[in-house]
Amino acid sequence: EEVVGDVPRPNKEIGSLRFLQVREKVEQGADANSPEIAGMLEEALKHFETAFAKASKLEPLLQDETRNRDMEAVTEIAGEIFKLEPETILGKKHPAVVALRGLARDALTEVAGKELDELTPTQMICMGLAALDEGRVHEAEDHLFNAAKDKDHFEQACLEINYMAATLRRDKGPEKALPLYDKLLALT
Repeated sequence: EEVVGDVPRPNKEIGSLRFLQVREKVEQGADANSPEIAGMLEEALKHFETAFAKASKLEPLLQDETRNRDMEAVTEIAGEIFKLEPETILGKKHPAVVALRGLARDALTEVAGKELDELTPTQMICMGLAALDEGRVHEAEDHLFNAAKDKDHFEQACLEINYMAATLRRDKGPEKALPLYDKLLALT
């Protein structure tokens, strides 16, 4: 972390690692509310907060670069938090789950922050992930499929659509996910 300074990736990786350690300990029988687990979750949250802070300050490397490095980094970090699926190990109401998912949603909303018809593909992905996390599946689907129309963001949008379908399959059953998979396959 000291070597790379203002780059968010090390903090994101440390946050993810701490959460994966929590997952492993809880799966092995540790109490999800023990002081040890609470400390590890607090450390994970702190590193994710630091990663988001660093990501929001990223600027283009070149003057004529059109990439929104800050938005891409925030999307990547938020996606990582969602994909860790903390609710599956700790439960949806666990304070750390609420804090982690809220942090990711807030960061995505902050970087997107435009009128819906003005969103860039990266912002659409941000908003899609945030909508999915809040259970607004149709809105998430609209944002992600609109982002997939842009050839430069097609792959990332498809990965997030696949994640959305996997989440639906897990939470609501395969019958809810199959139409989404079919629509995703039709894009290729």
